[in-house]
Amino acid sequence: MSLPIMGAPDKKSPILVVYTIEQCTKCKKQTKREFTEGDIVHKLTSDCKDCNEKLMISLIYGEPKKKN
Repeated sequence: MSLPIMGAPDKKSPILVVYTIEQCTKCKKQTKREFTEGDIVHKLTSDCKDCNEKLMISLIYGEPKKKN
């Protein structure tokens, strides 16, 4: 019986695409975009396109990459 090497990637794990959800602090409209370095939950980012208030990062998550 062989044991997996510590730190070796699991070949069954899917490759994830990481997304950031931003939510307006006033109108609560949500937008989804790809994660960029420096994204942190509760960070204020850009302005809302609808009401010009600040957007806040509310969620960062990964989805399995779709096969082409």
